Amino acid sequence: MHRFGNIAAPLLTCFTTLIATLYWADPQVVLEPTALLPALNTVFLACTPFFIVVISTRLFLAVGRLPLLMLGCGMLALGGAGAVSGWFIGQPGGPNTTVTIYNSGALLSGLLLLVSAVIPLLDAKETAPRLRLPLVLTSYLGVAVISASIAVAAVTGHAPAFIVQGAGPTSTGRAVLAAAIAFYAATAALSLRQYLGTRVEQLRWYATGLALFATGLAGVLLQKSVGSPIGWAGRTAQYTGGLCILVGVLTFWKTIVSTGRPIAEAYGEVSRRRISELEQMNAQLKAMMQEQSIILENVPIAIFKIAERKQVWLNRKAEELFQYSKQEMEFQSTRPLYPSDEAYHLLGEQAYPVLARGLPFETEQELVRKDGGRLRVRYIGKAIDPPDLSKGTLWLLEDVTERRALESKLAESEAKFRSLVMNAPFLVTNVDRAGTIEFINRCSEGFDTDSVTGTSSYDYLLGDSKEIYRAALERTFQEQTPQRIIVSGLGDNGSIRWFETVLGPLVTDGRLDSAIQVTIDITERRLAEMALQDARDELERQVAARTESLTAANARLRAEVEERMRAEDQILEHQKKMEALTQELSLTEERERERIAGELHDQVGQHLILVKLKLQWLANELTSEKETVVAEEIDKLLSQSIQDIRSLTFQLRPPILANAGLGAAIKWLAEELRENYGLNFELTDDHTPLALRYEVRSSIFQAVREILLNVVKHSHCSLARIRLSSDAGRMQIEITDNGTGFDPDQVARKKSRSGGFGLFNLRKKIDYLGGEFRIETELGVGTRVFIVVPQDPVGSGDGTPAEPVGAGESTAACPAGD
Repeated sequence: MHRFGNIAAPLLTCFTTLIATLYWADPQVVLEPTALLPALNTVFLACTPFFIVVISTRLFLAVGRLPLLMLGCGMLALGGAGAVSGWFIGQPGGPNTTVTIYNSGALLSGLLLLVSAVIPLLDAKETAPRLRLPLVLTSYLGVAVISASIAVAAVTGHAPAFIVQGAGPTSTGRAVLAAAIAFYAATAALSLRQYLGTRVEQLRWYATGLALFATGLAGVLLQKSVGSPIGWAGRTAQYTGGLCILVGVLTFWKTIVSTGRPIAEAYGEVSRRRISELEQMNAQLKAMMQEQSIILENVPIAIFKIAERKQVWLNRKAEELFQYSKQEMEFQSTRPLYPSDEAYHLLGEQAYPVLARGLPFETEQELVRKDGGRLRVRYIGKAIDPPDLSKGTLWLLEDVTERRALESKLAESEAKFRSLVMNAPFLVTNVDRAGTIEFINRCSEGFDTDSVTGTSSYDYLLGDSKEIYRAALERTFQEQTPQRIIVSGLGDNGSIRWFETVLGPLVTDGRLDSAIQVTIDITERRLAEMALQDARDELERQVAARTESLTAANARLRAEVEERMRAEDQILEHQKKMEALTQELSLTEERERERIAGELHDQVGQHLILVKLKLQWLANELTSEKETVVAEEIDKLLSQSIQDIRSLTFQLRPPILANAGLGAAIKWLAEELRENYGLNFELTDDHTPLALRYEVRSSIFQAVREILLNVVKHSHCSLARIRLSSDAGRMQIEITDNGTGFDPDQVARKKSRSGGFGLFNLRKKIDYLGGEFRIETELGVGTRVFIVVPQDPVGSGDGTPAEPVGAGESTAACPAGD
């Protein structure tokens, strides 16, 4: 169904164009069969909205979302008006009655639908289950009463006239229709905005249907008589809009039903799934932007973003090319890169008119480096948002200094080679597959180069030499190898001479379309051999030059690969350092929390208590009632401050962990989980004193808490055992449950998909403390977790006093006391 969503714009365009055309043409035709309007209204404006009412009601009763109830109310008002209005068309004054009932219902429906679109913006809570059915009955009854009152007022003539046949809508009718159109258009705009933010397909259908309703009501507003062509065009737009809304609701309903779950659960799953999809899209977009940024920063072509002829952004290659740093170039004029003011202004005059038209501008110019060196640079510019050049232009710059020097040398070489060929003392000819002469450097006496060009080589051969030449020419094209032959032919002034001819393939742009042949008069063999050797030397020089160029390119490529490998090693090392820094910051945070809590309790708290005592003494010495009242208010403020400091101290440093030790803290945690979740725990503690710093104890306590919460949430067990012991200066904690266990591989795959890092962070934190974190589990058997931490773990620092681990049963915790 998604592929049909693209018809929204064509539908709106079609109906808007049709209504505008009919309004301009103003055909004086009225077509209003008595039974047609009731039948169409019943099918499209009654059955369709009532079906939407049924679906939205079921959804509201299941999930309690008020927008669904308002959607049902709006469709009920529209369906009621559509079902009733058409049946009065054939009665005296029927057109006005029909228009009054339907337009008033459309106004009420538009208002309710607008409310349904506004409620999500207010972040309204779900309706309690016990209130949903009464609220549905009350709301629908209210809509029915209002709709019935409108219908009665229209039938009895107590409502003002909405339309006068032949003259058009009255001022009251126009006001009602204009308000209804505004409501539908505003609801369509809000729905479209939600669609653009969530890309939920049913919202596009819903917004399209509402926009078609607004367009159809506009057509009705412009009609002069009920039954006119423009009125029928408006009705058709409304019928189509109703179908679009129905398609959107059915799409959402199909999504709910396809899950095979209860409506409330499926509704929440669909919403969560879409949120997850949007988060994944945002993550992918962010990753893509990061990749593009890395690519742009490291491409081997200099890239500039120029605005107002200032360098807004540039990549690393631009820094390397011009020897300026980014700080020196960004937001600075481009003038220092040009050799003169004339060159600078000339480029602006030539480039910016072209860029303003949205066309790329390409040029090649000499620019200046920071050290004064000259560069030959080829660059291409493109406006970001033409013709508004204030948003900047992008420029790609390529250093072609070496290339142009090589091209110049190559042109010189080619000129020399051509001069050599044209002045060679032997005959050089270029022929195609048929032997037709395409080029000849010189001719024997008695022949003209212009007349020879275009003729066949066979015309100048004699006897068997033609067959020898033909065979050699075919082998040249088939085998793509040179062929050496000796033939007889016409020489100076038509004399017969013997020639040694070498035919070779001539490849142009990868295609073998012609052959080159060198013909030497045997009588002048020595001279011809020298010329041929010169040609071979030139060819070998070019091959050697190209080989040297390829060797240099390979060396640069190897250097680049080695550089990238070194960069990857540096990144890995940086990641390891960042992990260590993260764990150290966590431990440092625990130390700082402990220090702040101690200072608050020992200094600020004690000072406030002393002030409170002295204030009480001072209050007893006061005689004035006003002064006594002020002293009592100060005493209350001091008491509240003392209580706040105690609460903050408890939050920063849990007393039971700080004072009673790790064993007592874990025992307290087990009791809390037993009370909150009903899970039985067995705690075994050998009470062996083991000195651990507070931040280490806090890290272990948080790890145990995370594991026990996972046991409560996921293991479905009835009993969990916790064993605390020490061995060879190491703290050992073993947590065992009799639950369902889990598949570690499946958990790893789930982590990679969803991004969960709970167990991963625990393992990293324990590893950083120099300890060991191990999980033994199997599906259907249960889970066992081992935590081992040495007495003086890595990264614990120095300066925080250590306390015995096993002292947990001897000291009581006091969250708020001194």
